[in-house]
Amino acid sequence: MSQMIPRSHPRAAYRAPIKYAVFNSNQFRPALTCDFSEGGFCYEVDREQTPEEEVCIVMENYAPGRSGPEGYHSYVARIRWTQLLSKNGVQRHAAGAQIVARSHKILATDEQMPIRICDLCSTRVAQHRII
Repeated sequence: MSQMIPRSHPRAAYRAPIKYAVFNSNQFRPALTCDFSEGGFCYEVDREQTPEEEVCIVMENYAPGRSGPEGYHSYVARIRWTQLLSKNGVQRHAAGAQIVARSHKILATDEQMPIRICDLCSTRVAQHRII
């Protein structure tokens, strides 16, 4: 029997248009959010997503200064789970994504992310890639 894992943050229903792209690809596709929490999103897409893949999510209804997900222009998120949805014979996919970074700018590539330099080897690394 599978055991439910408790969520870190409460979720709230949130329907809004977004664009998403696999990180570093700049090939944005339309999608629709299902819900949101401080830790992540659930959204519907027309293609299956790959768990552990990083995506850039751009809020179409960006409104700086507002609370909620529209208060940031973009998010970098890591896909944690996917699920096939079928409604009226049309197949869609749901994806659960954990937020890695958020910004008022569009963060779609490593070059746009804040950079940190390793104290030991002086390698430049995008901040969200530091574990």
